[in-house]
Amino acid sequence: MARRKRVSFDEFTAADLTTYGITVSTSSAGVGTGTNTPFNSGQSLSVQSSINNALFSFGSNESEGTFGFWYKVTAITWSGIINLIGLLDVGTRQLGLGLSHTGALQVYRDTTSNVLGSGGTLSAGQFYFIEWKWKINNSLGSGEIEVKVDGTTVITINSGDSQATANAYATRFLIHDGVSFGTSGSNVFSYFDDLYYNDHTGSTFNGFDGPNRLQVLRSSGNGNSSQLTGSDGNSTDNYLLSDETTPNGDTDYVESATSGHKDTYATGDTIASTNTILAVAIKQIVKRTDTDAKSIVGVVRISGTDYDHPTPIALGTAYTQVEFVWELSPATAAAWTKSEVDGAEFGIKVV
Repeated sequence: MARRKRVSFDEFTAADLTTYGITVSTSSAGVGTGTNTPFNSGQSLSVQSSINNALFSFGSNESEGTFGFWYKVTAITWSGIINLIGLLDVGTRQLGLGLSHTGALQVYRDTTSNVLGSGGTLSAGQFYFIEWKWKINNSLGSGEIEVKVDGTTVITINSGDSQATANAYATRFLIHDGVSFGTSGSNVFSYFDDLYYNDHTGSTFNGFDGPNRLQVLRSSGNGNSSQLTGSDGNSTDNYLLSDETTPNGDTDYVESATSGHKDTYATGDTIASTNTILAVAIKQIVKRTDTDAKSIVGVVRISGTDYDHPTPIALGTAYTQVEFVWELSPATAAAWTKSEVDGAEFGIKVV
């Protein structure tokens, strides 16, 4: 099964990073806003360069893939390397992408002394869209590791050894793996935004997406279905209980124990300049509240027809963020259009 990740960081507070499954090294890792985002809106992941990181699980053993993300650093004053992404086999680093004290990007195996390739020049104080295609293997082939900045290739690695452990895969990845930071940079901050990860399976989204942005569309009105019960004791205006900028747990919510019950909501529109839409995702913060096993699916309503996501997700007893992704419109099996997304309803269904 193809595995994708899309993270905008717009839906998190600093405390939520840990609560909803993103492990940070210290409580001072958080979110940045305003000019610390590439489009001066929403939020980004903010990490202090000498001490912070954010840890994600792939949920599988990944031998190759592609990352893309917006990145800015406030100053380049260190003597070592800022490690932008580290690929881990459990707790051992396999491969990393770093930024050197000269502003050059570097791909390295295990430690920053084992540099496999270097290129490009980044300056402090501005955002770049960085993409990294990688593979973990004792014997790399032509072009199996490549780095792009704003769509232009700056590093190509055609041979060498990118595998540091006995296993040719990674199980987790760190955003900002700061082990080789060096000195003279404790007050430097890095900002990461609109991160994507593609594995290399399937016929779409199996490599570079190119520079792009994630848009967050929140609930803005009632949709066709209002079958869940709100924390206010009724099923009226349920969208007001699911429209938070950041999650608020049990403060307000919608719920149901009945299979087949669903809510769909109208949302805000995509920005006016939107043309190409790579994918649409429904993200929910969910949990079950009794001992019975329960699962949910995302629902999208297009032109009067409801489409359930094909993959239900089982609920645990603690709040977790779940994601349902449609890379193509379920109504047409073709790329999404702006008018289609703007006119659709999005929601959730108990199964």
